[in-house]
Amino acid sequence: MKELLWAGVCSSDSFFCIKKIALKIRTQEMNEQRSKYFSDRKAWRTWLEANFDKEADIWLEYPLKKTNKKRILYNDAVEEALCFGWIDSTLRSLNETTSIQRFCRRRKNSAYSQPNIERLKWLFERNLVHSAIREEVSEIVQQNFTFPEDILTRLKEDVEVWQNYENFSEPYKRIRIAYSDSARKRPEEFNKRLHHFINKTKVNKQIKGFGGIEKY
Repeated sequence: MKELLWAGVCSSDSFFCIKKIALKIRTQEMNEQRSKYFSDRKAWRTWLEANFDKEADIWLEYPLKKTNKKRILYNDAVEEALCFGWIDSTLRSLNETTSIQRFCRRRKNSAYSQPNIERLKWLFERNLVHSAIREEVSEIVQQNFTFPEDILTRLKEDVEVWQNYENFSEPYKRIRIAYSDSARKRPEEFNKRLHHFINKTKVNKQIKGFGGIEKY
C-alpha cells in the first residue's frame, strides 16, 4: 500500500512531497484503527465490562467542541478504564471533527502514575473497581506515599507557602509533589516544576489538572 502511495502522490524527490506522503500514510493508518464513540461514561463502562478481558485495546472517539456533539469527559473515560485494569495512551487527530485516544490493558507490573493512584483510591472507596482486579488495586491504594524531605524543606522556607500547602487536600499534595519529584533526574525540569508549584501555593491557588483531576 505504501508503495502505491509513493507512486500516486509524488513524482519528485522534494522534501514537501515526502512530507505529503508521510501525512497520507499516517492518515490512512489512523483511519484503519478500530475506533468507537461513546456519549457518556455509562456506555463506555458497559463496553469495558463486556470486553476488558477479551480485547487488547480500543481507540475512543472524542468529537471536537465545534461539532456540538455529546462526548465522554476525559477524566470519566480514564476512571472507567482504571476500574477494569486499563489505562489511557496515545491521543491523535482522526479527522477535522474528531480526535481519538487509545485505551489498552495496563502492562503487568507497570507502575501507576500518582494521579491514577488517586483516581483508584476514589474508585475503590465507591466500590467501582471490577472484582477481577480489586485485590491488586487494594494493595496499591494502601501503599504509603513518602514526601521527599528536600521538597518539604523548600516549601517550609516561606511561612505563607507552608500554611497554604497545609490546607490543601492530601490527594492534591501527593499529586503535585509526585509530579515535581518525577523529574528529579532532570534538575532543570525538577526545579521548574517545583518553582511553579511554590508560586501557585504562595497565592493559595491550586494547579488544575488535565480533565478534572482536581476533584480528588
